[in-house]
Amino acid sequence: MNRRSFLNRTAQVGLAALGVRFTLTASAQENLIPDGQTKQMRDKPNVIFIMADDMGYGDAGCYNADSKIPTPNIDRLARQGQLFTDAHSPSAVCSPTRYGLLTGRYAWRTRLKSHVLSNFCRPLIEPERLTLGGLFKENGYNTACIGKWHLGLGWQTINGKEVPLNRWKVQNIVHYGVNVDFRKELTDCPLDHGFDYFFGGPGNYQAPPYCFIENRHTVGIPKMIKQELEPAPMVPGPVTEDWKDDQIGSVLADKALNVIDKYSKSKSPFFLYFPLHAPHRPCVPSDSVKGKSKAGRRGDMIVEIDNTVGRIMQKLNELGIEKDTILIFTSDNGGDNAPYQEPVSYLDKYGHDPNRPWKGSKAQIAEGGHRVPFIVSWPGKVAADKVNSSPVVLTDMLASFAALLGYELGKDAGPDSHNVQENLFGQKEDDGSERVMIFHSVFGRFAIRRGKWKLVLPNPPLLHANERRPGWGMPTEEDPELFNLAIDPQEKNDLANEYPEIVKELQSLLQRIIKS
Repeated sequence: MNRRSFLNRTAQVGLAALGVRFTLTASAQENLIPDGQTKQMRDKPNVIFIMADDMGYGDAGCYNADSKIPTPNIDRLARQGQLFTDAHSPSAVCSPTRYGLLTGRYAWRTRLKSHVLSNFCRPLIEPERLTLGGLFKENGYNTACIGKWHLGLGWQTINGKEVPLNRWKVQNIVHYGVNVDFRKELTDCPLDHGFDYFFGGPGNYQAPPYCFIENRHTVGIPKMIKQELEPAPMVPGPVTEDWKDDQIGSVLADKALNVIDKYSKSKSPFFLYFPLHAPHRPCVPSDSVKGKSKAGRRGDMIVEIDNTVGRIMQKLNELGIEKDTILIFTSDNGGDNAPYQEPVSYLDKYGHDPNRPWKGSKAQIAEGGHRVPFIVSWPGKVAADKVNSSPVVLTDMLASFAALLGYELGKDAGPDSHNVQENLFGQKEDDGSERVMIFHSVFGRFAIRRGKWKLVLPNPPLLHANERRPGWGMPTEEDPELFNLAIDPQEKNDLANEYPEIVKELQSLLQRIIKS
């Protein structure tokens, strides 16, 4: 199915046209790479991986014909590549997804059993663990990370006290950054996890420190305390003198373009990991995009993202390397469904549903929390203007790119990563009937899906009082819930009592995977 047909069918018949297929026979797909081009495949393409922050399935026009946000560049990227309708983040929130993407391993296997890291938390990625950056570096690539890291950094304190591992006790030592010695270099950063260059931030820019980081040092010393905390939510803390909330996106985009310019002159291919900061709160759009959407400040931030995607596509064309570059666009989880601390949803306020047509939103275990936009472009190699319903999880990137590069992963690398390179790069489409995927909510709630069946487990016991956060959908169910996504994609009808044998089977399978 091409993208136009997908949008037309979605507009006409809604959920029935989502491309969620659970037939017994996978559709045959013509091999798009002729035999004569196998040498070109071995020449190693450049790879640019753009990941938005809290952008929902229904935000871009190519996924939602009724979107109130103009996204002409993302739509153009979809026309020149493949748009996936069954792509997922492993978690419904930031840090766990980033860990899973880079390592091919679920974050719940680490100390992070729920929630996300704060900006001053200790590093989550183990020193010896292979990452996407490390994979590409070992295969001769120049590597860079531009943007939001959110996996912990090696901050040093003024009083010499070590930052604790327990995220809830971090502020007892760092005091929102007041006790951090910003003059000292970071003892752990993306440079220690496979990247040659890093420019970006520690995490969310709704909390300190309000500064950029280049490699192992902050850009300037954050020694003032931020006073301007609107639009909420922002937390007071150290800020650099020239900090401007509305310029974050343009600074990161400029840095990404500079990296592409520099690395394109090298004889080696490059990997650019570009995790954006938007449209995550607090949503401070620049003057150039204010009012460009019909979905408020958050919508304007997505317009800014779209502009960034357009600039990157233009740069690749100018350099003549668009056919030598795999460009992927996705998001780290679903979108927020309502403005901060407002009683109305984006749908009620603007007529825009960030996660349309799925139930739920960021942080939640329902599909809207983890089903994400996912577009792959590789002109001349990947089919253009194609809708692909193959199931994909962001944890699959490590195994898939290793396979593309002909690299054999070690036994401890990417334990939760599946090789789906034939799906990603246009040669195959799966029905997903046997694929097993595990999802995780902000509160540590598990869901497991195999084919059309999705089992949602009860909530775990509260680990901390702060886990009851208003608006983040802390459900109270004590029994498993079972949904048939083939006929009930909005997860309205719990079938656990009707199919107890499937509940038991999926529970047992989940436990085996957790213990493996």
